[in-house]
Amino acid sequence: MGLKWNEMADEKVALLVERHDAGESYSSLGREFGIDRRAVARAIRQFEEKRSGLAGIRRDAVVSAFQQHLDDMRKAARILLELTMPPSIRDSFLPVEPNIDVELVARVSSELRTPYFGVFSSMPWTEEARMEKAQINLKERVDWRLAQRRGKAAIEGLRGHVPAFEAQLQKWTEIATGYKESWTKLKEEALTVGVPVNLIEDSVRLALEELSHWQRDEGLPWDRKSGTAIDTPEYFKSVLLERPATRGPLNRFEVKLKEIETVYGKLEEMLGYPQLEKALVTGHCQFCPVP
Repeated sequence: MGLKWNEMADEKVALLVERHDAGESYSSLGREFGIDRRAVARAIRQFEEKRSGLAGIRRDAVVSAFQQHLDDMRKAARILLELTMPPSIRDSFLPVEPNIDVELVARVSSELRTPYFGVFSSMPWTEEARMEKAQINLKERVDWRLAQRRGKAAIEGLRGHVPAFEAQLQKWTEIATGYKESWTKLKEEALTVGVPVNLIEDSVRLALEELSHWQRDEGLPWDRKSGTAIDTPEYFKSVLLERPATRGPLNRFEVKLKEIETVYGKLEEMLGYPQLEKALVTGHCQFCPVP
């Protein structure tokens, strides 16, 4: 009487499976190894069922990993749009920092970091509590380094899935730099003509609205309204428009303002729904958990 299917060594079962996959029948394998063909068939079927189950587990793991990959990139895209947000959405002319690379990695990493809810000992002066705190500090440092890697992978993933993203971000950086320089120049000139620092932004906003009316109505004369208090944005709006020192910088700032609004609109289009969703699903990057 030959071996039963559950008495065979794993190595022998693996060999039987390999030979059967290559085309050999249960009967021929049974004759060669001196095992009943029914035992050969049962052993091979059991192996294949186990292999199929493992494959199913792997598929589930890949799906889970891929979903996390997509979620990470969606968060990175949202944070990038927050950092590049134009004045019309921020409701402020004050410029943002054009070089956002470091802050982007830090913000994304912080978002992706796994929070730790450990409980410290109520006796912080004991040796046991000090050791516990040291272990928690080490854990938090490791977690932060891992979060940084994950954050960088999410950002690089965007570059891989959205090929035009890198060039558009570079263009935003250049325009944001010019916008910042333009605002600085306008602010400096506004101070020279007596606009109080706390009224510059509101005065500029009113002046730009007036410029918009002139352009739309083919040039209307400005006129300080009689009785306008000399410590209000309405008064200094006219100052900005009338003085040559500020009129030029104001016009140039208006151009930069339109440029940064336009480039943000393109970033928002490629990193917002549904374009981003399509790019994430149909594209591929080096961090995708599938070949």
